[in-house]
Amino acid sequence: MKNIVLLTGSSHPALAKRIGESLGIEIASCTLGKFSNQETSVEIKDSVREKHVYIIQSGCGRVNDNVIELFILIQACRMGSAKRITVVTPLFPYSRQSDKSQKKRLPQHQIGSEIMNSLSQTSETSPSLPQGAFAQSFMGMNSGEGGY
Repeated sequence: MKNIVLLTGSSHPALAKRIGESLGIEIASCTLGKFSNQETSVEIKDSVREKHVYIIQSGCGRVNDNVIELFILIQACRMGSAKRITVVTPLFPYSRQSDKSQKKRLPQHQIGSEIMNSLSQTSETSPSLPQGAFAQSFMGMNSGEGGY
């Protein structure tokens, strides 16, 4: 297992440590931080050249910071000439849930219904807006439904 490097982001280092222990692989040395302007800083201290890199980063906690940190880790591995990069995300951020769960969770808004009704009617005053059935399919919902 000389050609495997295990990296972790700051979202869940305890999980990465347990994965490394169960596989018998040490986590590579990596410094994670923030610059004074709050931009994410990543420095991988071990060589990843021609190695298979596994990056463990979940999407819990500060989701936006964790996603950006993951992208910067991937870019650092690419610049370090890693042979292959595999990302392990136990909780995938920004994944969509099914429409049924969204309908249960989100309240139906009267404003959304009014907007969809106005879009589905043909109007001479605003020809640039999508009209009729196209508007409903474009917006991904029927007239009177809440949601996105």
